[in-house]
Amino acid sequence: SAAMAKLQKGDLDGATAALKKLTKDYPNFADGHYALARAFALGDEGGKACKSFDRYLELAPNGKHAAEAKANLNNC
Repeated sequence: SAAMAKLQKGDLDGATAALKKLTKDYPNFADGHYALARAFALGDEGGKACKSFDRYLELAPNGKHAAEAKANLNNC
């Protein structure tokens, strides 16, 4: 996705903005919330990361990123 490409290039602000739009447009897209959580975490926005990891787990409690999301929530 464009957001992930921005993240890989180090454009954290651009990636975060794109992922915010993605999760607003597709609120039930679990992987979008996971990617947004990662972007928030990289940007030292822990509180927002926690909310996004939590939303990911609501949508995909057994998803491919569930273990990592739960581990991150332990730090919230």
